[in-house]
Amino acid sequence: MSAPSNVPRHSGRRRSSPSRRRCGRDLLGRVGVTDPAPQVILNGIDTHRFAPGAHSTVLRRQMAVDDAALVIGHVGRMAPVKNHRLLLQAFARVAPTHPTAHLALIGDGELRGELEALVDSLGIRARVCFAGEHREVAPLVSDLDIFVLCSFSEGTSISLLEALASGIPCVATAVGGNVAVLDQGSAGRLVPSDDVEALARALDELLAAPALRHELGRRARERALDAYSEAAMTRAYEAVYERALAARHAH
Repeated sequence: MSAPSNVPRHSGRRRSSPSRRRCGRDLLGRVGVTDPAPQVILNGIDTHRFAPGAHSTVLRRQMAVDDAALVIGHVGRMAPVKNHRLLLQAFARVAPTHPTAHLALIGDGELRGELEALVDSLGIRARVCFAGEHREVAPLVSDLDIFVLCSFSEGTSISLLEALASGIPCVATAVGGNVAVLDQGSAGRLVPSDDVEALARALDELLAAPALRHELGRRARERALDAYSEAAMTRAYEAVYERALAARHAH
């Protein structure tokens, strides 16, 4: 089922580049820190806005499903690197054995028409919602039972961090920053890139096991608070300042 797009959501991600890294080293050098590999500090996630228990029915109303449905979701632009095809193909494999499972694709982009055609060819139109773009995704993420990120490559995914903070069990391809974000797989399931069978197995496992979903959701929230919250960001900045002050006092 399809729905009209809402106002676009804008990412808060900061990208890194060689010139920015050089600027960072120059800035640290001015205050006496000569570490050749300065720490990268990510913007912290608002763990009050993205939090377990902040349950909303916004997405389920749009999908026309009730609380008994198990909603798998993806948040991101519909571009080749995001590999939505993998998620659709994996969902088509598990849908027959999990009749209450539904899939929500939150976002829009150049491949939407192609992906809608794939949904039709896979025979899963009644189970897939193209939810469109939304400025505020926290209520939609809180409506998910499982979050999936199946990109070919990733930096540090804001969408993945938001799902972690919301206490949603996560499945992600083992590429780029996903491995570190999910703590080598202890805070969520990691699957090989572009492997339909592996992703289908992970989805099947989570759909069939409420206790496992609950445990992975707990670990996800714990991971977000420990490493990716605004408080964690503040601690990281304080550590940098303390190093800088200590280095200056040593001279």
